[in-house]
Amino acid sequence: LGKRADGYGMGAQITTEGDVALRVREVLADALRAKGFKIATGAGANNTLKVELRALEYDTSAGFFTGGIHLRTMLKVYAKTGAQQVERIYRSEQEERVVIVP
Repeated sequence: LGKRADGYGMGAQITTEGDVALRVREVLADALRAKGFKIATGAGANNTLKVELRALEYDTSAGFFTGGIHLRTMLKVYAKTGAQQVERIYRSEQEERVVIVP
């Protein structure tokens, strides 16, 4: 996903443990259920929702008094219900300035 920073430059790599795709699917399903959607799988499902995790990045930068933590995510979403289809890309970027970069 990225690298941690230490006081002297780049530190250890940040890696994932387990199946990232499965974890993203679980979180997405929980969020949809919280919004009132029902999750159906198999032949009886009428609607389709596909989500591709295109990017997941964690990066750091050093400044004079503070450091930066940068998070970037990109998802491609494809939804189909009946004859209607939607395909979109969603991007999220967040930066936080901190005195000590973790």
